[in-house]
Formats: sequence, structure tokens, C-alpha cells
Amino acid sequence: MGTQATVSHPRRGGARAVGGALGALAVSAADVVEEVIRTAAPVARDVRRRSVHRHPCECDDCNCHCTCCVCDVDLVVYTRLGERRVVPIEIENTRSRDREVKLDISPFTTRGGKPAPVTVGFAGEIDFTIAPCSRKAATLVVDVGGAELAGKGAKDRALPDVDDCLVAVGDLRVEGCDIRPVRIAVAILPRDCSPYEIECGCCCC
Repeated sequence: MGTQATVSHPRRGGARAVGGALGALAVSAADVVEEVIRTAAPVARDVRRRSVHRHPCECDDCNCHCTCCVCDVDLVVYTRLGERRVVPIEIENTRSRDREVKLDISPFTTRGGKPAPVTVGFAGEIDFTIAPCSRKAATLVVDVGGAELAGKGAKDRALPDVDDCLVAVGDLRVEGCDIRPVRIAVAILPRDCSPYEIECGCCCC
């Protein structure tokens, strides 16, 4: 009987070794990336707290006084005590005949139902007809508590402030349109949140 020769393939074995090394390297790299992401996650959340005012409904991390937890609204108006905001809106009539429309706004309260220092009204007419396939502009005027002091001299001003972001919500009803009320949130920020900073040029600090 002849003896069967056994042939070794060093290249093939070398390829398996190289493949195993690359696989181990890939696993190690994935572990490193996962560890970096896990370590950096708290830092990312902390940065988001400081820089983002609007959060989804999961408001477990809203512990910064500059963070406004706004949930389930259509329109958000950011403001401060003593300010007046002008909010333009536009109503479109998509049908092929006239549409009689009347605007109405509800009182604004906190999410817990308490009165809020917010008054919202209209500038201009609130009853009008929108022609077929056309639009009509309207204007909301948002007055936040303390606005009555805006006309006084600077020495007489003693504007109040809020300790934490205060959110007031109300509804804009568009009678004559087949839509649900438009939920509006007015988020009142403390004055020490995102102030405009001025440097006096000193570089010794």
C-alpha cells in the first residue's frame, strides 16, 4: 500500500490566524466604543439639560430652572415676565366656497390648572370670511405679567421674575373650521437663563 502524503497549507493557516486577529481587534474596538458611549452618556444628558428648553413628555430630567417641560402642544411661545409677544397666524380655506370663521381664545393656566400671569388676545378682527382657496392672516398678542411697567422710566421699573420656567397653556378655537382647538404654550423663562453676555476686555480672569 502506498503511503498517503499529508500536505499542509501554511498560507491557509496564516489566513485563519490573521482573520482571528482581526476578529479579536474588531471586538476590542467595539468594546472601546461601547465603553466611551456609556461613560459619555451622563455628560451628554447634562449638556442637553442646559441648552435645550423644550423636552418631550418624559420630563424626568427637568431639574434645571431654565428647562421648560412642554408637552402636547401645537405652538410654543418663549418669553419672560414683562414682555409682549406678537404671534402671526394664517388660516387657510381649502374648500371651493366661502368659509365664515370666528376666533376665540381660552384663559391661560398652568398645567395644574392654576391662574397664570398670561393674557392672550387678538389684534384686529376676529370674525371674517375667507374666500375659496385663499388665506386669512390674524395676529395673536401675548402679554406676560409685568408688561404694564414697560412704559415707565428705567428708574421706576421693578420687574418681577420667576424662579423657574413657568409654562401656561390655553386653546385657540377657530369656529367654522373642522379642526380641533390649537393648543398654545407660553413658556416664561427666568431672566438669568441665556442672558446676553458682554465682556469688558479683561483677560486676567
